[in-house]
Amino acid sequence: GTVTFDCGTSVVTITVTSRKIISADTTIDGGGLITINGGNNVGVFYVNAGVTFTVQNLTITNGSAAYSGGGIFSNGGTLTIANSTFAGNGNSNCGIYTGGGALTITNSTFSHNSGGAIVNYTGTLAVTNSTFSDNSADAEGGAINSSSGTLTVTDSTFTGNSAGGYGGAI
Repeated sequence: GTVTFDCGTSVVTITVTSRKIISADTTIDGGGLITINGGNNVGVFYVNAGVTFTVQNLTITNGSAAYSGGGIFSNGGTLTIANSTFAGNGNSNCGIYTGGGALTITNSTFSHNSGGAIVNYTGTLAVTNSTFSDNSADAEGGAINSSSGTLTVTDSTFTGNSAGGYGGAI
């Protein structure tokens, strides 16, 4: 279903204490006022295989996972990210991880994520009109690491991203 928030005109931060499992097709619309915060302790979302998950007008911050995907970990789902911000996620394990499936990102911002902003492993990733700044990875792909997957980037900005190995940006 669709999750929307009716919090008036105030900016609201929701801190999660456990990773939220997305096991059915879901859209979350933050209305530009909602921040989901992992508190640097937990990953924020886990998307099951075959599930479609859309995030729009939402900020996801401080997600931290033991393996990958502090903000979102997708195990073969279909992700759409629009008009959203991912900041400070990863704890050396990336902001978004997609293992198979598809990830489409438009008009979004990724900043200060560690382990890379996005890791695309065997999936299809399309990025349009988005900004990647000051993301870092110990190995490859400070902003985007696309391994054995398909990557298309259009009209996007990369600045200040770094990696200990290859591809400070991509």
